[in-house]
Amino acid sequence: MKDFDARIFMDTIQLINRIRGEVHYNNEWQRPDPVVSKQSKQDYTKLFMAFKQECEKLGLLTSIDTSQKIIRLLTSKELGLSEIDVLGQELMGRLCVELKSRIFFSIELENMKFLLEKHQFGNEVNEAFPTTNIDIEEAGKCLALDRYTACVFHLMRVMEVGIKSIGNYIKIPELSDIKNKSWESILRICNTYLKESKSKDQFLIETVAMLHSVKDAWRNPTMHAENIYIKERAMDVWNAVRSFMQQLSTKLHE
Repeated sequence: MKDFDARIFMDTIQLINRIRGEVHYNNEWQRPDPVVSKQSKQDYTKLFMAFKQECEKLGLLTSIDTSQKIIRLLTSKELGLSEIDVLGQELMGRLCVELKSRIFFSIELENMKFLLEKHQFGNEVNEAFPTTNIDIEEAGKCLALDRYTACVFHLMRVMEVGIKSIGNYIKIPELSDIKNKSWESILRICNTYLKESKSKDQFLIETVAMLHSVKDAWRNPTMHAENIYIKERAMDVWNAVRSFMQQLSTKLHE
């Protein structure tokens, strides 16, 4: 997945169209081709360099080549507006052809945070459970791109790390591998420990309570998702797992 600034594409296309309009107007009234001012050359160069960088992100090779031609023209000599127009029209043609080989997705503004923000579960989780960073980041990207079931699968991997840390904390090896355990069995292990040890550990009591909330968010008997998740359910799981991992990070670590 690659991102690009569509505004730069729009600004460049508008500039090329404006130059074409001015050239046609001058030709129609048989006016001389105006010399591009030094300031305009600088402004045009800045925009075409930004445009070229966006093309490089997308791998638009022929558009990159034509952009570079325009930049060299703008920085090499005194020139008339029609000279830019010729290459500008060449660039428009090449860009149209290359864009036909691409598919673009638009992400809603409210989802941008899931795509761009770092450490979405907080710095504490990032520092306490560094191996979860990639899966948290990927879960966020899946939310932003409406891949809700994929988001839940990444969150399952985050939970595995968190629950293993609980197993290490209370010295229960059964929690070291939860891939084939149901939520009921995981909670039964934790509840049995609390009951038999008569633990007054408030952190552990609160953590197990939060584990119940994660189970409720999942609404699934096992750690392996068997259903297709819609946005609302994926968000429930996201929020529950984030709160759970934030709780763990106050006292536990990998």
